[in-house]
Amino acid sequence: MLPENNKLILGAYYYLWYGRPTVSLIGGGIWRWGYTNHSNLGEYNSRDEKVISQHINWAKATGIDFFAICSAHIESWDDITLRDYYLKHPQSSELKFCLNYDVIQALNRYQFNIYPSYDFNELYTPTKTKGEKFLEDFEYFTKTYFHLPQYLKIDDKPVVILYNASAFRNVEKYFDKLPPLIFNRRCYLLGRAKSIKKEFSFFMAKSTQRIVKSDFSGIASFISKNL
Repeated sequence: MLPENNKLILGAYYYLWYGRPTVSLIGGGIWRWGYTNHSNLGEYNSRDEKVISQHINWAKATGIDFFAICSAHIESWDDITLRDYYLKHPQSSELKFCLNYDVIQALNRYQFNIYPSYDFNELYTPTKTKGEKFLEDFEYFTKTYFHLPQYLKIDDKPVVILYNASAFRNVEKYFDKLPPLIFNRRCYLLGRAKSIKKEFSFFMAKSTQRIVKSDFSGIASFISKNL
């Protein structure tokens, strides 16, 4: 990624859900869902000051310039952890951050045996479309995060990564409403997909040519690897 000074910068996806309580039916906590390798910090809580310090120190020592922090629901465990714990930590200003908007969680109220949908015209609740939920979230992000000095910006635009953007449908009228929410400027949106091949096949679809050209500023891909 290239910020204003055209210097290549390196980011890392960062998740604040560790320590989040869950119902006992599925194990009683995020760590109970299972993992392949043991963390050097043990089964830590993302709200622990010492954990936050260590993660920031490790990131700086290895040349990481920013965290892409997962976000999905306003006032969720993850959101409160970011707003009231991570950002209030005295070292949080030492590293830039941006939001990695997890659309799977943000726009899908799960029902068993139903595959997640990314059609912005579909209903999220009986009175609200998924697109309207999307706009509500971005209005909150604008008021809460985008103005912070440590928030990552490119060309003075706040960077937001949109997870699984290749599956988006019927987004035009909702994306067109983003500029007034973002101080009359578009966000610097990065469409994140599970594979570059899949992403480009979506970008070439005739019905999405205009959206890609006008609303997405780049592509963010990722590699899954256990460390």
